[in-house]
Amino acid sequence: MREWNLPVPPGFVVSAPSLAEVLSASGAIDQIERFVRAGLNGAGAGALAEDLQGQVLASRFPAMLTEAIASAYDALGGGTVAVRSSAIGEDSTEASFAGQQDTFLDVVGLADIVQRVHNCLASLFTERALVYRARRGAWNDLSLAVVVQRMVDPSAAGVMFTRDPVQGADRVVIEAVHGNGEALVSGEAVPDHYELDRGSRALVSSFLPKRPTGRVLADDQLSELFDLGLRVESLSGAPRDIEWAIDRLDGALALLQSRPITTL
Repeated sequence: MREWNLPVPPGFVVSAPSLAEVLSASGAIDQIERFVRAGLNGAGAGALAEDLQGQVLASRFPAMLTEAIASAYDALGGGTVAVRSSAIGEDSTEASFAGQQDTFLDVVGLADIVQRVHNCLASLFTERALVYRARRGAWNDLSLAVVVQRMVDPSAAGVMFTRDPVQGADRVVIEAVHGNGEALVSGEAVPDHYELDRGSRALVSSFLPKRPTGRVLADDQLSELFDLGLRVESLSGAPRDIEWAIDRLDGALALLQSRPITTL
């Protein structure tokens, strides 16, 4: 996305091929069929998934990979970062693996980054993630990259769908909360909900919970998000599910993640 000159926080990627070495050494992939034989939701499946995660976390993290992460982190200028799982299947238009793997915020220092990358890899083997894949015929789809991005301190954050993901209506749907977007993802906060007509750009529907802090987004911020969403859709060639944040320091809009909408 940075190649398209989109407002993506600077960072680096720990590639799927480099992490495949860690998975291979763990032996977890060789045991994945045991999970399927356990009946997915059957007795023992949860314990097996926990065992597989333990195998991954106990596996050796290659020294050369640690050195590469250290070099990239230094080039980034150090500081606080977000460590985000990016399952290769997330980019599929057939199924979205978004939310099945872990993301860690406010990570500081090389040791913590390496640990969180390892944790992201282990999250491929949670019972929830494995069942999700199995039900879609992709239980052995275990390719994972990890994105390390400079942390944004957000005044507001949320999600945006460039088309209505439920009705398929010709609307841009935006949900927003004050502060960190994790409160929205976890369900801890009730978001503002805005719907804008794609043709006229007009706000055609909204739900604004009563709160002391008031409305999350001003009209100009809605307009900026609208423009960003349609630009990402145009560049990607398909409607998008976007995570975004607004930097508390300078009010700049940051694009955190983008994936296809799979419900249309």
